[in-house]
Formats: sequence, structure tokens, C-alpha cells
Amino acid sequence: MRQRQFFHDARTSRLDSVIRAVLINPLELNTTYEQVVARLTGSPDYCRWFSQFYRQLPSEQTINQALIAYLHSLSPTPPVSRVRAATRPGQVLFVQSGCPTCHPAPDYRDRHRHEVTAGRWVRTPTLRNLALTLPYLNDGTAPTIEAVLKHPFRARQHQLTPTEIRQLIDFLTAIPLDTSSLTQRLPLDLPDIPGAPTRRIGGTY
Repeated sequence: MRQRQFFHDARTSRLDSVIRAVLINPLELNTTYEQVVARLTGSPDYCRWFSQFYRQLPSEQTINQALIAYLHSLSPTPPVSRVRAATRPGQVLFVQSGCPTCHPAPDYRDRHRHEVTAGRWVRTPTLRNLALTLPYLNDGTAPTIEAVLKHPFRARQHQLTPTEIRQLIDFLTAIPLDTSSLTQRLPLDLPDIPGAPTRRIGGTY
């Protein structure tokens, strides 16, 4: 994993802090470690696996260790090695408009923090997985990619036409996902957890 700081404001460099923040945030998983531990210890499969790998039952510490191990198993960012003919105009426009200044390939982010409003600095987000990470801009005020492209950026040389906006959207949504391949295959099924019989691999979004 090449990323060393997390969240838009780069407020932490620790993955366990990221996991805790996502887990307890009311707008994300909206739960607690106590609730997660209770559900996992109700599963014989999870109890067996945690005992096998961590020599103890699920706990805040071992849950973090398991999730961090999974995150480190994800493959490096795949390159954009071949640009489909349909997205080539958008790629050219992307470069000509100055977008790589802050969003250079292959990660499509410069790993720097920028002052977006007086006193507020945020880390440049990646453009990978763009279609799945709405809303956009640092304050979430752009509901669509088109709304972002209509936003006045300092690096842009001219107002984009409707055709250019469509070309850019075609290119941006064609950038490969960060997790397009894994070092391990996805499981065929999930361990049973009492009270959650309808879980599916990949979750529900």
C-alpha cells in the first residue's frame, strides 16, 4: 500500500484509526466495536478463524489486524496502459486542461494538500473509482461528475463545452479501479452470522 495519509484532510497515517472512524461514523457503518465483536463471536466460523490466526477470539485489536491484512493484500494500482478509442479525446482534453497538475497518473492524485478555502487544506483525492465515490468536491456539493466539470477551476484554460464534458466523463469513468485485481481470489461464500442470513460478497451499496 503506497498511501501514507488518509482522509481528505490527511489527519491520520494509521489504518486502525481509519477503520475506527468508518466503523463508528453515523454516516458510514454507524456501529461500535462492541456490536461487531458480539456478532462475530456468535459465528463459529469466525471464532475458529480468529483463534487460528490470532490465538484469541474477535476483539477490537484482532478485527483491526484482520482488516489491515486484507487492505495490504490488494494489488497495486493498475496502469492505464491502453486507452480505448472512444475515450482518447477525453484523455487529450484532460491533459490540455491542466488536470494532471493535481491528478497525475498512475494514481491520479499528487499526494499533496491544497488550501481549498481560507485555512482549510485537503488532500487531493484520486480520480480512480470516480463513478462510485459521489458526491464530489471537498465539501460534497457536486452531485455528479458533470457538476464538477462545470465548476470554475483555476487550472482550466477555458469553459468546457457540452461535448468536451461528455468526452471527459467518458475518460474519467474508464480509468481502471484500484481494486480491479486482488492477490487472493474472492471467497465463494461467507461465514454464517446469526441475525444476518442475507449477506452477500461485496456488500450492498
